[in-house]
Amino acid sequence: MKKVLGILGGMGPYASLEFARKILDLTPAVKEWDHIRTVHDSNIDIPSRTRAILYGEASPAPGMIEGINRLADYGADVVVVPCNSAHYFYPEVRDHIRIPWLNMLECVSDEVHSAGVSRPIVLGGYVTITKRTYSPYLNCVYLEAEQNDLVYALIEAVKTNDAGRSEALATQIAGAVTQALDQGVADSVILGCTELTMPQALHQIGTAPSFDTSLIYARRTVKDCLG
Repeated sequence: MKKVLGILGGMGPYASLEFARKILDLTPAVKEWDHIRTVHDSNIDIPSRTRAILYGEASPAPGMIEGINRLADYGADVVVVPCNSAHYFYPEVRDHIRIPWLNMLECVSDEVHSAGVSRPIVLGGYVTITKRTYSPYLNCVYLEAEQNDLVYALIEAVKTNDAGRSEALATQIAGAVTQALDQGVADSVILGCTELTMPQALHQIGTAPSFDTSLIYARRTVKDCLG
């Protein structure tokens, strides 16, 4: 029996909308009723994950707990949160929600292990990078601080739908990553922010495996919901 899927989105809005589209694209549906019933809350009022860590502002955890339990009230059997940074708060949230939260970090790390690579370079937002959220699962490599600043700027450009700035920044970042790959520092790339999975320049970095966290998460979500 198919599960009803809850998506707690809005972190950010464009990325969660793109994630919902991936769910539709990846579902092996012949008729519309073959798709997964979905309840999508694009909750842009959840406090910034970055500002909570960087400036000690309000934690997003209470809003995430409330949002997930509301999705449960609407009939969701399982929830996904298509935001890498939000998963830093997973331990704080999981004991206070009434339905399972499918963990993106675990899904992506499983995929990396299956691909047979061992030193992925992680591109991500401030929380993902400074808190090293993938390091408990993988032997990760990280960019220098000034290069990570470019990544953070790219994420904000995608959130504001600034396509021209997004592609220019993505091209710069791809160059830095290519250099690290050529030097043998890393052997693959994790696009560790759902906004980073949108600029095309980041999907064309040499021949090294590139892991689209949004796509991997969507694939695992479909598999889980269809049983």
